[in-house]
Amino acid sequence: MPDEGASPGSWSGGPSTGSTFKEVLEYCQPFKVRYDKCFDVWYKQGFLRGKLNNSCDDQFEDYKACILEEMASRGLRPLPGIYGSTGEIPGPSDFRRE
Repeated sequence: MPDEGASPGSWSGGPSTGSTFKEVLEYCQPFKVRYDKCFDVWYKQGFLRGKLNNSCDDQFEDYKACILEEMASRGLRPLPGIYGSTGEIPGPSDFRRE
């Protein structure tokens, strides 16, 4: 049974997957804070004023890279099918309108 905080069926790894994943999130927290700050500014000063171009892609990619690299170093990986056939986590630009 996965540890508290693990999303059932979302990640593969050993028996302590939940606590290990929490460690990954804690390690990458500075990247998340930077992305969240950027997103908040964009949301208030851009999105709510009709500007749909999100300028926080670089911060998101840094956060995503940190998560994926730390997961890999701890033997965790996203399961294919959860985020599409490759297991790749979508980024903000994956949700833009054409």
